Amino acid sequence: MSNKHLFTPLLGLTCLLLSWLPLTQAATDCAVTEIPQTECEALVDLYHSTDGQNWKNNTGWNETNTPCDWYGVSCNDGHVTVLNLYYNELGGSIPESLSNLESLQTLNLSSYYRNKNKLSGSIPESLGNLTNLVYLYLHGNQLSGSIPESLGNLSNLEILQLQSNQLTDVIPNSLGNLSNLLQLNLSENQLSGIIPESLGNLENLQSLILSNYWNKNKLSGTIPESLGNLSNLQTLQLQYNRLSGSIPDSLGHLNNLVYLYLSSNKLSGTIPESLGNLNNLQQLWLGGNQFTTIPESLGNWGFNSLQSLGLNNNQLTGSIPESLGNLNSLQQLYLHNNKLSGTIPESLGNLSNLLYLYLSSNELSGTIPKSLENLGNLQRLILGGNNLSGTIPEQLGNLSNLVYFYLNSNKLSGSIPKSLGNLNNLVYLYLYNNELSGIIPDSLGNLSNLVSLQLHNNELSSTIPDSLGNLNNLRQLWLGGNQFTTIPESLGNWGFNSLQSLGLNNNQLTGSIPESLGNLNNLQVLHLGSNQLVGTIPASLGNLNNLQRLYLNDNQLNGKIPKSLGNLNNLVYLYLYNNELSGIIPDSLGKLEKLYYLSLSNNQLTGAIPDSLGNLSNLRNLLLNDNQLTDSIPESLGDLGNLLTLYLHGNKLTGAIPDSLGDLSNLRVLHLYNNELCGEIPPSLANLTYKVPNKEGELEERFYLRLYSNHLTATDPNLIEWLINRLGPNWTNTQTIIPCPEPCLVYALHDGGLNNSQFFTINPDNDFEIQALGATHFGHDIEGMDIHPQTETLYVSSGDDTAKGLEQGYLYQVDKDNGTLTPVCSTGLGEVSAISFHPQYNTLWGWADGEGLFTIDIEQIENGVCAKTEIVASRAEVESLTWDNTGEILYAASGNVLYQVENGTVAETCKGFPSQVEALDMLADGTLLFGRHIASDTRIHSFDIASCSIKDTVPLPVDTLYTDIEGISWMCP
Repeated sequence: MSNKHLFTPLLGLTCLLLSWLPLTQAATDCAVTEIPQTECEALVDLYHSTDGQNWKNNTGWNETNTPCDWYGVSCNDGHVTVLNLYYNELGGSIPESLSNLESLQTLNLSSYYRNKNKLSGSIPESLGNLTNLVYLYLHGNQLSGSIPESLGNLSNLEILQLQSNQLTDVIPNSLGNLSNLLQLNLSENQLSGIIPESLGNLENLQSLILSNYWNKNKLSGTIPESLGNLSNLQTLQLQYNRLSGSIPDSLGHLNNLVYLYLSSNKLSGTIPESLGNLNNLQQLWLGGNQFTTIPESLGNWGFNSLQSLGLNNNQLTGSIPESLGNLNSLQQLYLHNNKLSGTIPESLGNLSNLLYLYLSSNELSGTIPKSLENLGNLQRLILGGNNLSGTIPEQLGNLSNLVYFYLNSNKLSGSIPKSLGNLNNLVYLYLYNNELSGIIPDSLGNLSNLVSLQLHNNELSSTIPDSLGNLNNLRQLWLGGNQFTTIPESLGNWGFNSLQSLGLNNNQLTGSIPESLGNLNNLQVLHLGSNQLVGTIPASLGNLNNLQRLYLNDNQLNGKIPKSLGNLNNLVYLYLYNNELSGIIPDSLGKLEKLYYLSLSNNQLTGAIPDSLGNLSNLRNLLLNDNQLTDSIPESLGDLGNLLTLYLHGNKLTGAIPDSLGDLSNLRVLHLYNNELCGEIPPSLANLTYKVPNKEGELEERFYLRLYSNHLTATDPNLIEWLINRLGPNWTNTQTIIPCPEPCLVYALHDGGLNNSQFFTINPDNDFEIQALGATHFGHDIEGMDIHPQTETLYVSSGDDTAKGLEQGYLYQVDKDNGTLTPVCSTGLGEVSAISFHPQYNTLWGWADGEGLFTIDIEQIENGVCAKTEIVASRAEVESLTWDNTGEILYAASGNVLYQVENGTVAETCKGFPSQVEALDMLADGTLLFGRHIASDTRIHSFDIASCSIKDTVPLPVDTLYTDIEGISWMCP
């Protein structure tokens, strides 16, 4: 059969099948001709092993059979010679098969500090087979494991960069075989062990970097003498390791060395004079070691090119050598954080190229040399933390390039030179912790670039100059610990657009806090503590939305804590202690979700601790002690899971200790002493056993508890044992046992219209706080209200009830916790508009509109109807009743007349009584309370019966949220 006849149908079938193939390119089969198949397969292995589909650039990879055109691949003479995929978002691991790229000269899979490539796993041993490799860059990944010994086989290698990985173990000796190596960088790993002597064989090496900035490498032992053989070395960085011993003399043979970094090790001994042979040295960093002396002749060594000398953070003693003034090329001199003594050499004024001079935190004495005025290029003059005395030289005002000027924490005296106002480039001026006196010069207002001005803890006086308001870039202004007496009233209106910190604490400030401070929109810290400020806390401080710390403690501030402080959403520290603040703790403070420390102690605050403080989930310290706080401890404080310290002592707190305090697992200190707390101590308190490890590593309890001078008891055996362990066996002797009194609340009734009634409470111990009691009772026309004198049960009576199934003139009990109504009995009367219990006989008296006055027997009920007795027949409409405290006179309000019923006789007591009074109650002191129907002022008032006049003395009137008060009943211990 001829194949010719089969061709046409087969071709059609083939076309049909091809039409259904996806349009994407098929993966390469490495059937290539331009490089060996094994090399192509090695590249494909790399693609799959390092998540090639998600590379930043994978052009051509695994798609074409021309791998030499793939991104990052270069070929020569039929072999792959360059593989460059740096910063390409590689993940996964390096495949062993990469060693098949036998002609490879450059392998670059690096990144910069792991911000792009994220290779992990170990470096394959097989890379040691790439004997043609010249450049190996694997830095900035997450490679782990040890450095393969096999890398020592790469005889042509010139650059090896493995820094910024997670490599461990020791540096292989085999790396000393890399005779052509120019750069070796193993820094920023987790290497340990010693520096191999074999590295001294790398005679062509120009850069050796084994340093560590993030406490990862932990190289130890001594610096090998053999490193002195590296005659071509230009950079030697061994800093931030654990190297010990002395600096080898042999390093003085490194004539080409430019950078020598040995800082932050444990090197000791003397600094060898041989280093003076390093004529090309520009950077010498020996700080953070254990050197004790600066060679006297160091400045006369051959450091003709030295630009930076770092000897800081050692144990240097003695004086600063005069010879350092000979280092003519020096730009940076760091001698800070040592124990240097004596004076600052005048010769340092010869260092005309000096940019940075750091001499802080030593024991230098004497005066500041005037010769320093010659340092015309100086940008940083850091002399703080010494014993320098005398005045600040006027000549320093000529250092026009100065940016940092630190003279803090010395014994400098005299005034601040006006010439400092000439330092136009100054950004930081630190003169704090000295003995400076006089005024702040107006000229400092010229420092337009100033960011931080710190003059605190001196003896400065007079006024704070208005010229400082020109410092538009100022972020920190610290003037505390001086003798200033007033805060400028307009300070908040100055040009402090960037001010973040204002410290005026520990002065002699008098007067009030200016309202204008509320305009400092960027303020994060306001410290006015420890002064003699008076008046109220300005509500405008609540505008400081960025405020994190507010210190107003230790003043004589009075008045209430502004509710507006609850707007400070970023506040972390609020210190208002040791003032004369009064009123309640604002509920709004419970909105400060970031608050860490709240101290309101030693004031005259009253009322209850707000439940809302339980919302402060980040709070660590709550100090409310030594006030006049009343009511019980809120259960909500048990929600403060991060609380460490709770001080509530020295108040008038009542009730029992909440069981929820036992949930405060992080609590270290609980002080509840000197209150009126009563009842059983909750067993949950025994959960509070904060422990910390002692010197031996054993856990010891560090929980401190103070409960004395209360009325507390305990019966739980485990709790008693816990209390004895913390307070001693006689802890019960510190308590005076009395029953827990009932809380004081006023119960009231609001007519919502359309026969809808709402109960509510008024708390006289919490600034007469008003709370709804349950939901509205729709269709209920509740009109009368009173509390049984003996059982303390709350009763109410209905008038014209309209809801289906409700009877007029009905009696109910009210649940005082949730406002629920429980039917008692029918009176058989029409509207019972008012009720009142006799204070001695506990009999209930009620007024039925159009029928008169009755006694109602709530104990004698037959077929749901209470027994009743008519006392006075009358068609009058009486809206409210109340007995006096003797039980002799029953008062009734009708229209604008106050009546009294005595011995069965009704008589007018006062004409001109406020009209439309619908609620009456009698206080223990004989004061008559009343509330009115839809009154314009919606308040409860007090009335003096003797003078027939509204009294309204403290603590009344009470503003209510409700406009139509039908009944009130006040029963307090």
